[in-house]
Amino acid sequence: MSAPAAGHRARVLAHLADHPGLTATELGRALGIGGQADNLLRRMEARAEVVAVRSPVPHTARRWEVAVPGSVPPPRLADPEAVRRRRERDRRSQAARRGRVRGPAVRIVLPSLPAAACSTADPDLFFGPDHYEDPRARGRRERQAKDYCAGCPARAACLAYALGTRQAFGIWGGTDEAERRTMLRQARRAS
Repeated sequence: MSAPAAGHRARVLAHLADHPGLTATELGRALGIGGQADNLLRRMEARAEVVAVRSPVPHTARRWEVAVPGSVPPPRLADPEAVRRRRERDRRSQAARRGRVRGPAVRIVLPSLPAAACSTADPDLFFGPDHYEDPRARGRRERQAKDYCAGCPARAACLAYALGTRQAFGIWGGTDEAERRTMLRQARRAS
């Protein structure tokens, strides 16, 4: 542990001995260490220097006290398989959250159709970058993509697929997002 952290540990132990039952926020304010208090208290709990006293009221902050000499640290998650499963679950969850924010990562896959013109083109031409794109650059990119679609034998099937699956991003069948939204709106009105 670094020298400043060791100094903080001693101050935390002394302050908790005089004022038991403080939350990490209250302790951080009292000692002037702010947001460092929570991480420091958790490390000290793992070394059995302090203990968290749970409140009978649910969803309240943990209150801390100096641990009784001879205390045993709380059990740690030692099963490597459980750790691997938790990390994999967290990775999948984060990927799903990112996918909802960005929209689905879509590539044109039309296996039973004649060779699509876009199959040899750069997919980034049909699907813009994940970050900001200058409107003029976007217009040029979309015009180039629509030029690929102009003579494509799979254009009608591609557009039908995009409308049927409500593709929200990219150029599909020679149309952009706004044009497909308009087509879907008109189809709803007509039915």
